[in-house]
Amino acid sequence: MGCRPMFLLDAGEAKELIPLKILFIVHNYCYSLVAYLPIFFEESNFTKSEIGILLAIPCICTIIGPPMWGAIADALHRHKQVHVFCHITSALFIFAIQFVNSFPLMCVTVFAAYCQMVPTLALLDLAAMKLTGRHGGDFGKQRVYGAFGYGVGGYISGMMASAVGIKWCFTMMLGVSCISLALLVLYIPAGYGDDNDQPPQKGLLRSSVKHIMRRPDVLVLFVVAL
Repeated sequence: MGCRPMFLLDAGEAKELIPLKILFIVHNYCYSLVAYLPIFFEESNFTKSEIGILLAIPCICTIIGPPMWGAIADALHRHKQVHVFCHITSALFIFAIQFVNSFPLMCVTVFAAYCQMVPTLALLDLAAMKLTGRHGGDFGKQRVYGAFGYGVGGYISGMMASAVGIKWCFTMMLGVSCISLALLVLYIPAGYGDDNDQPPQKGLLRSSVKHIMRRPDVLVLFVVAL
């Protein structure tokens, strides 16, 4: 059996999923910069306690951001449009971090950046599940490409930070995010969050909450996560 160079791009799946794989690579490459934000905060002369607060903000955003934007996307039935909006605003907020000097304003900027960034990951996963189901692909393979992009992006960001300074990484991130935006707009179809083949299930959230409240082990796990 001969070697197929295209296997690196399609992983043996439908060619319609190649743009999705590339989007996972570029998207995760783009946001690998956030791993080096503690270095930037230290270079900006923030105290250790202030850096600790800044690093705790993303945890709060992880709880707030995805449910909020997910509910908005579900209500409007505009998942792709919400995805594009969150992608653009998160890239701009992260790029703006380098220009912030005061601690209170930095907290606001980091909060806004992560509240917009974290939902893009969830919405990308939603698009991947819908498209892989449509074209007979595996969701896990798409995530593998994302992990590859994050690893390569983290390595290059680290090299740039040590060679020319971490501020240049913000410019690189903004440029790569434009590529990710182009892939999202051009190759990801709209309406990937709509389940037209399934009737709306009223009261599903309420019944789910009641079921969870009757599970002490799940409640303890939720409290620990918070």
